[in-house]
Amino acid sequence: MDFRREKKKIRAAFGKVKVDMHGVQDRLDELEGDIYRNIRLNLKELKFKLADGSITTREYDERYKRILDAALK
Repeated sequence: MDFRREKKKIRAAFGKVKVDMHGVQDRLDELEGDIYRNIRLNLKELKFKLADGSITTREYDERYKRILDAALK
C-alpha cells in the first residue's frame, strides 16, 4: 500500500514538472518574439534614417551589419 502512495506522489511530481516546462517554453517563445520584433524595429528605424538623409549609405551598411551580428550572438 505504501508503494502505491509513493508511486502516485512521483507521478504527480512529474506532472507538475511537465506543466512548469510548458510555461517555460511559452515564456521562451514570447522572448524570442520580442527579440525579433526589436530587430525589425531597429532595421526599420535605420531604413527611415537612410531615407531622410540623416545617415549615409556606408553608415547604414555598418549599422545594419552590427544589428544582425548582435542578433546572432
